[in-house]
Formats: sequence, C-alpha cells, structure tokens
Amino acid sequence: MILKSLSTLSVIEHLDMSKCAFDGNYQALADLIISNKNLRQIVLKKVALNDQQAQILVCPIADSINLSHINFDFNNLGSTFIVNLCAKMLSNPV
Repeated sequence: MILKSLSTLSVIEHLDMSKCAFDGNYQALADLIISNKNLRQIVLKKVALNDQQAQILVCPIADSINLSHINFDFNNLGSTFIVNLCAKMLSNPV
C-alpha cells in the first residue's frame, strides 16, 4: 500500500524498505522503479526476498537509468537473480 502511494511521487531518490513493514508487493516496487526516474538507491535488507520474487525486479532495475545502488543484503537470493539481472543489463542498450 505504501509503495502505491509513493509511485505518484517522482522525487524520491533513496528508498529503504527494510526499515518499514514491507508487505512483499514486488509488483508495486517494480512499478515505482519504472515510474520514478529520480530513484538512485533501493535498500531491501532482511525482507525475505528470494530469487522467484526478485525476478519481477530484473527488467525495471536493468532499464533504470539513474539507479546506481541496490542493497539486498541478508535475503534468500541465490545466483539466479544475479545472473538474470547481469544478463539483462548487458543486453540493455541504455
């Protein structure tokens, strides 16, 4: 619910969802990344994010022009997310 409200604010540069009760709505997070061109940093520490949930974030992160820092520490991510993200970023003409 919080992310849907934030998606209308295109001035957010730093988003730290690890310090609030993140409900796991990764589609809303993906929409926020797409709609907010000023977003430079996303922090999702200790939100129990796994490879399957993170797949929805691959394209928005790779296509984001200004996003320069992502912090997904202390989650359940394996190599699948990283491999897919790197492959998408390498194939991205941006």
